[in-house]
Amino acid sequence: MKRQTPQMNMQKTFAALPSLFVAGALLSACAGKPNYIACPDISAPQEGTNAFMKMDETGEVFDVRLNGVRGLCERGKDGTTEMVVSVGLKLKRAASEQLEAGVAQVEMAAFIVDSDDKVVSSDTIKYKTGFAKGQRIHYPAAEYKIDVADGNRLVISLIPAL
Repeated sequence: MKRQTPQMNMQKTFAALPSLFVAGALLSACAGKPNYIACPDISAPQEGTNAFMKMDETGEVFDVRLNGVRGLCERGKDGTTEMVVSVGLKLKRAASEQLEAGVAQVEMAAFIVDSDDKVVSSDTIKYKTGFAKGQRIHYPAAEYKIDVADGNRLVISLIPAL
C-alpha cells in the first residue's frame, strides 16, 4: 500500500479547485437571474394614441402615434410589480422639400388606475428623440420604469403640444 504524503494530499486538493470554481461560477450565475412575472394590464385611451407636436428648434409640426407597448416585469421587494415599459412610437413629418434636422420631444402621461377605475397616481414622461436631415418618418421606442401595486393597471396617453 502506498503511503499518502502531504504533497500528494495537496495535489489532490489543487486538482479539485478548477471543478469548484466552475461549480461556484454556475451557481452565482443562477442567483443573479431575474424572475420575470406577468405584467399588469397596459392600455391607452383611443384619444391618447395620436397627437400633434412641435419640434424644438424648427417649430415644425409632426404627428406622433403609439405603435405598440411592451412590458417586462419582476416582483418588487415591497410586493409591487416593477415594470420596464417600452413604448413604440411612430413620428411622421409632412412631406416637404426641406426636411431639416431637429429635436423632437414627445410627452406622454402614465396613470396607475385601481380596480375601481380611480387614478392612484400619474406621471409625465418626456422622451427626446429627433429627425435627421431629410428624414420624414422615425420609429423610436421610449423606455421607462414604474412600480404598480397588485390589482392596479397602467394607462398611457400622448399629451398633444398643439
